[in-house]
Amino acid sequence: KQAYEKAGGKVIAEMAMPLQTADYSVYIQKIRDMKAGAVFFFAPTGPSGTSFIKTFHAMGMPAAGVKLITTAVVDEMELGNMGEQALGTVSAWHYSPYLDTPANRQFVAQWKKKYPQALVPTFMDVAAYDGMHAICDVVRKLGPKFDGDQAMAALKGWRKTSARGPIEIDAVERDIVQN
Repeated sequence: KQAYEKAGGKVIAEMAMPLQTADYSVYIQKIRDMKAGAVFFFAPTGPSGTSFIKTFHAMGMPAAGVKLITTAVVDEMELGNMGEQALGTVSAWHYSPYLDTPANRQFVAQWKKKYPQALVPTFMDVAAYDGMHAICDVVRKLGPKFDGDQAMAALKGWRKTSARGPIEIDAVERDIVQN
């Protein structure tokens, strides 16, 4: 919200909804009544997000000119459940198996060889893979015996080329930094 408003946008309302909401029509009607130009919807990927997108379309929001902006809601795991209703949604997320980089092409090829029954790797798969790389790098650096504080210290500033692009662990905040 701060970054959006700093860039000149105006947030006219915020609505907290239970994550497992089954019927979004009440919330979407409130959005319609506010005459919002855009909606940022944040929820985990899965049935909840799919339900929101389907209700958003069923209530005519795209036809009314309301833009839908999300994060993981339109992840590849759910696109098949959404169908064409996902089209036009603006989505920013940290991984797509369709990212055209050498590291991602290699990751996807290895994934398909190892798990031929799975369609494509998801953001959860690449995050787990990156987590395992971090653990392996800590063991390489510290050896087989270390405690949690030593492991955390070893991870400060850790960098890797991931299938999702360059990543690092911020040395101060200890959060992942990714492009």
